[in-house]
Amino acid sequence: MAFQPPLRLPPPQQLPAASTTLNRPFECVGLDHTRPIKTDTGVVYLLLIICKARRAVYLDIDTLKADVFILMLRRFAASHGTPSRIYSDNATTFRAADTFLREIYHQEETQQYLRNTCITWHFQTPRSPWKGGFFERMIGVVKRTLKTTLRRNIFHPEQVRTLVKEAEAVISNHPVMYSGDERDI
Repeated sequence: MAFQPPLRLPPPQQLPAASTTLNRPFECVGLDHTRPIKTDTGVVYLLLIICKARRAVYLDIDTLKADVFILMLRRFAASHGTPSRIYSDNATTFRAADTFLREIYHQEETQQYLRNTCITWHFQTPRSPWKGGFFERMIGVVKRTLKTTLRRNIFHPEQVRTLVKEAEAVISNHPVMYSGDERDI
């Protein structure tokens, strides 16, 4: 047998601290929108907020306006706490909201409040959905769930909001980890 040099393996990749640090739920989140949903009063979009650590999902309907997005983010923070890190793609709505948040942060009235709850916003590279893997995967799950629920029916926006919240409950109702020997590998 001829001598073969040992294989040189690349150094192990370090996972980001946001993926390995124990945090409260929804402290580090990913944001994205799905396709438009037709209602009897117009078109709405679905906003997904996904917890990076636990893969829990928060869903709400949006009109793709920055001021509406800020109100949705405030509703989310009121029920789940203000996230410290937000990851999203480069959607126009998110850029406007990020600019709006930065302007609000520098105003004297809100500086005291936001000093303790500062949000760091990370935008992934344009046209690269694979970089938002943890939340892009959950978008597929949400789309499949809503496709079976909504089908081609047209609902009132409040009915869509109710169906979206019911889908959120179904999607977020999964175990965080395996218990005992119940793993199916």
